[in-house]
Amino acid sequence: MKVQPHLTEKSYLIANTENPVFTLRVDVKMNKMQIKDYLKSYFKVDVVDIKTVNKKAKQTKFRGIAGKKGQLKKAFVTLKKGQKIPELIVEKKDKKEKKTKKEAK
Repeated sequence: MKVQPHLTEKSYLIANTENPVFTLRVDVKMNKMQIKDYLKSYFKVDVVDIKTVNKKAKQTKFRGIAGKKGQLKKAFVTLKKGQKIPELIVEKKDKKEKKTKKEAK
């Protein structure tokens, strides 16, 4: 895994604003410069700012056997004004209006 979109309600809202901030899951070993270079070469966009968050692995037990849940690194990427990453934007589908029984007749 190099870079994947991190899709949540909050990430969807901040990606569809005037100054979009895209939330990405990145490899734990990548630093900000590597993330910036990857996005510039793969998506052909200019990165203005990157903020990263590390989530450590959790210790778990299942039927007495110790284990770990995966470690995660998120990157919040701000692009130059007017640029977007179309592969990472999920369009909101319009809900169909439900007709009542009275309107159907």
